[in-house]
Amino acid sequence: YVSGSWAFAGGENREAHLNFRGSLDQFDLDQTNDVFPFGGIVRDDILSQSFRGHQYEFGGDVTRPFAGGGIKLIGLLRRRHGDQFDTSYNRIASDIVGGFEQGNLSDRDESVVRLLWSRGNWGGWSVETGIEGALNRLDSNVDLTLLDRAGVRTRVDLPVDQAVVTEYRGESYVNAGRALAANLRMDLGLTYELSRLTVSGDTRAERTLGFIKPKASFDWRPGPIWHLQFSAARTVAQLDFGDFISSADLASERVNGGNADLRPQRAWELLATIERPILGDGLAKVELGYNRISQLQDRVPIPEGFDAPGNLGTGTQAFVRATLDAPLGRMGIKGGRLTMHGTVQDTSVIDPYTLRPRQFSDARRWAWDASVRQDIGKFAYGVSLFFGGRQTGYRRDELDTRDSVDPFVTAFAEYRPTRQTTITLGLDNAGDVIANRNRLFFDSDGGIDY
Repeated sequence: YVSGSWAFAGGENREAHLNFRGSLDQFDLDQTNDVFPFGGIVRDDILSQSFRGHQYEFGGDVTRPFAGGGIKLIGLLRRRHGDQFDTSYNRIASDIVGGFEQGNLSDRDESVVRLLWSRGNWGGWSVETGIEGALNRLDSNVDLTLLDRAGVRTRVDLPVDQAVVTEYRGESYVNAGRALAANLRMDLGLTYELSRLTVSGDTRAERTLGFIKPKASFDWRPGPIWHLQFSAARTVAQLDFGDFISSADLASERVNGGNADLRPQRAWELLATIERPILGDGLAKVELGYNRISQLQDRVPIPEGFDAPGNLGTGTQAFVRATLDAPLGRMGIKGGRLTMHGTVQDTSVIDPYTLRPRQFSDARRWAWDASVRQDIGKFAYGVSLFFGGRQTGYRRDELDTRDSVDPFVTAFAEYRPTRQTTITLGLDNAGDVIANRNRLFFDSDGGIDY
């Protein structure tokens, strides 16, 4: 991994930055599993995964004074190449009796340019406006092969396993804010996004999408301690182009279908926040949120007999989040700090199979984490815990549920010999926690009853 940056400041509102990042990536995994088929011969299957890739990124910006404010040009160029090869072999006494092989070549390109102008005081308003253009592209080739007992290889044709997904996106926006009183501020914004999406290869699809995204927020400080905020916004999610491509998950022995007709989900999001300082520079914060989501991105059946990322109807999400960040000096732990987060949420959408309400796929009903850190001169150490409710993926013929019975614990020790150098030792899963996965299968779509 290499990175570099360059900066230049030429006076008020005159500056430039240039950044570069690049990496070579490699990953290899070999895993042997004992399999006990009901009424069959015990197998010692082996799963191998190998990944080779590289990526690089160029970015920069230039700022100049203009019309009483500053005008900025921002550019970003990102390229990623991946070459993955997975094998899953069924073996009896170490002899291969069948299995699968899968190769996946992919190239992901992203190019973005943004021009914006901002002014801090324009008749009492702070204003920012700009335009952005982006080109995103994924070229993916998935090759799945079946291996029989005789060693004969047969290619498995998946829906949308060789495709090119391209998006041209343009956006214009304006944000403005001002103080309504000494302790009350208002911020408003309006964005228009227009995109052209095309899919070519195994299937062809194209569509043009346009969205208007307003937002408003109010920031109120009724006294020297309390701070309240309220915001409402229309949001549109960014699509993951990998959801357009089919592939096999050999570790789970299932096919993840691709969906060329996938559309971005959009939502009205309401959020209220109340916070106050504690113990000096600490903070206690509670957030209440409600999101009404249309075209919810979840999993849907496709004609080829699989399920794939797709759009359900309208879903809702209500949540409460709490944050506690407290220094521990007053408790006798000099340089110590405690940070805690907790979330409780409820999600609901109509399932496409049962036509009954259910949770979003892989949505936890609750989660919490806590971490303690202490800095002592050039040394630091800390411990973190995470504990969350179960997650269930709702698929065409399966409920895939993951949970654990104990908190996941990580720890670290750190030494900073100079300001430019930090040496860190980390330990993951310090409690040797076992994660549980329960997969419940059904004979057909109609047999599912949540």
